[in-house]
Amino acid sequence: MGGDTGLALTPELEKLTSMFKAVPDAKLRYQQLLYFAKELAPMADELKTPANKVPGCLSTVYLSAKLDPDTRAVSYVADSDAQLTKGLAALLLRGVNGCTPEEIAAIDPAFITESGLSVSLTPGRNNGFLNMLALVKSKAVALGAAADAGAAVVTSRDMPTADGGAPPPSGTDAATGAAVSAAAVEDDEEPEDPAAPVASAIRRKLRTLRPASLVVTDNSAAHAGHAGARGLNGESHFKVSVVADAFDGLSAVKRHQVIYALLKDEMAGPIHALEIEARSVAEVASRT
Repeated sequence: MGGDTGLALTPELEKLTSMFKAVPDAKLRYQQLLYFAKELAPMADELKTPANKVPGCLSTVYLSAKLDPDTRAVSYVADSDAQLTKGLAALLLRGVNGCTPEEIAAIDPAFITESGLSVSLTPGRNNGFLNMLALVKSKAVALGAAADAGAAVVTSRDMPTADGGAPPPSGTDAATGAAVSAAAVEDDEEPEDPAAPVASAIRRKLRTLRPASLVVTDNSAAHAGHAGARGLNGESHFKVSVVADAFDGLSAVKRHQVIYALLKDEMAGPIHALEIEARSVAEVASRT
């Protein structure tokens, strides 16, 4: 990965970036994007849910993903009500379909500038393209974590809407026995705290699950002087409470495994003890 651009691109995305960079003017780039739009595989209507809607786009864009646990290859389908935006989605999917979550997560968004597309698009469409890429990456990371936790087949599913509306019905897929989601749910992200790098890393990585609620509590002070309590800057003992539709249909053990997979670097280093409370949105709603 990386190629000539040094942007950690997939081989196909590297080719596409070079191709668009060689196109001499914006009109020809538009024509190529419109051609890609015509070639984009159709998306089933049942996948056009609030969970799969890309936030912050001028046009309506839907994007769904699934992962093959045997090959760890992620495949996407997408659609838009605007042809140019549909072409941008098609370009992105050509570049990432069949790649692993790790390859997709590593992609540097700077390829959009490198390709010359950023100067050919309005600021609104540029932002929309970046939002598409962000959702592509977040779905890949969440599906990869679920696969690492042992889910038989993982697919993106419906989740609560970004405007706080009631979550649509969801559950275990009858055909696969597993259901994992990565939706465009916006949460109030806390800024990175340089004085608490471990807690900040936990929050950042668990947000890939698109949680409806995420609380990270540092209990390290209560364990000062205990074995393993030193951690990094004294950060060693944590409790995480996560509410996410990604947990719907997964056992308690597999929910924990998803979180451990996302936090594998921290678990191998500074974290000495981690208490986990992982619930689905439906479970929380049924208790209110």
